[in-house]
Amino acid sequence: MSEEEEQEALNPEKLLGVYEGGRNQITGEREGQGENHFPNGDIFKGEYKKGVRNGKGEYAWKDPIAKYIGIYENHKKEGYGVMTYPDGSQYDGNFHDGKRHGDGTYTYPNGDTYVGEWANGKKHGKGTFFIKKENSKYIGVWRAGQIIRGVWQIKDGSYYVGKFEKQRPNIEGRFVMVNGNSVTGAFKEETKTIEVPIEKEKKETEEGQEEEEEQAEPQMRKVEKITLRQFIPTGFSQSTPETIQKDNFIEIIPGELDLPKEEEKKKGEGEEEEGAEEAAEQE
Repeated sequence: MSEEEEQEALNPEKLLGVYEGGRNQITGEREGQGENHFPNGDIFKGEYKKGVRNGKGEYAWKDPIAKYIGIYENHKKEGYGVMTYPDGSQYDGNFHDGKRHGDGTYTYPNGDTYVGEWANGKKHGKGTFFIKKENSKYIGVWRAGQIIRGVWQIKDGSYYVGKFEKQRPNIEGRFVMVNGNSVTGAFKEETKTIEVPIEKEKKETEEGQEEEEEQAEPQMRKVEKITLRQFIPTGFSQSTPETIQKDNFIEIIPGELDLPKEEEKKKGEGEEEEGAEEAAEQE
């Protein structure tokens, strides 16, 4: 590599793009208002301090198209901001260390909305998830992106209150009908193994007709099949206005948000949530 080629490779504009704006008169670092055009077409307009993004700013991604308008601290999103993702979804709320953290509202492309608490980029704490198509909602306690306890309010006015697993009612809970009738019970799910016979092979005879190969016993192959979950009632009662009000008052139980050991391990290994959403945030 020639000296000229080496200087070109080390050219800050080639690595960081073209910057126009304020600089510290002593250190020469970016400071105050500035605008940076990156080589990939991204643009940042906002405040700098000690050479990095600090304060109010606007970052626009060219490919994929996305935009963040909000506060930066030491080059990362911090405090209040609005992030619009490539798929059209949008987060309006608080950030910490570059991730969704604190109170915030996430609106999905299909119109679904989550309003509530976040931690480390995931739904975590108390929150409400509105499902637009079904005109229903989940109100409850979320842990690492999943609802674990709360209320599922159904379109017709009935609701389920209890525990959740994998985004659906599970383990134990209670269904309350519109007329106030209440059914308490638990979910049961079984995995059964069934055997299905293998079709006999057919072979052509001398006359050209197909003939099934004779076998002493039909061969079987095993297929695992998960049956539908069943809700097993254990009790019936009549709800009162007081019990209905209590059902919809959600408070976090001490220790409820602690992650199970296997989830803590995944977190330690740097498991990312919703990678497609975060892809645009690589600045």
